[in-house]
Amino acid sequence: MNKRLLVFLMILSLLVLPVMEAFAAGGSVRYIRSPNGGKVNVRHGPNEKGYAVAAQLPVGTEVKLISSRKGWSEIVYNGFTVYVMSKYLSSSKPGSGSSKSASAVASPARIRYITSGNGKKVNVRTGPGEKGYAIAAQLPVGTEVNLISSKKGWSK
Repeated sequence: MNKRLLVFLMILSLLVLPVMEAFAAGGSVRYIRSPNGGKVNVRHGPNEKGYAVAAQLPVGTEVKLISSRKGWSEIVYNGFTVYVMSKYLSSSKPGSGSSKSASAVASPARIRYITSGNGKKVNVRTGPGEKGYAIAAQLPVGTEVNLISSKKGWSK
């Protein structure tokens, strides 16, 4: 087997295994909460220092909890394993018995599909640019994603 393919498969298994385990075990459903009702940063690792923001999730976003440790929770959002401060997770959906009205919950992201002029996989990066931002994943054409925002030719 080609060494590159073997390395790719190993990395892929490290990224996919926790997601598969969370769903196989039923993964605990949690919801993003915020004291001020604003969006919550989720990161590539369990710390504010040294780990880039992977996404900003609106209040009420449903995620699957994998584990919690030292004030951080490993979660699955949109098929990706990311981390959020545990205090921003709730076991009850905002608006279901909460004092905030349902209108306080931000609307869900817009669904889009990965496209490419050459029909190959598309690089997903840790930030808006090719220089200075690592490739976080390569998604095949047709993959469903949630569009959070777009700016200067880049989409979050």
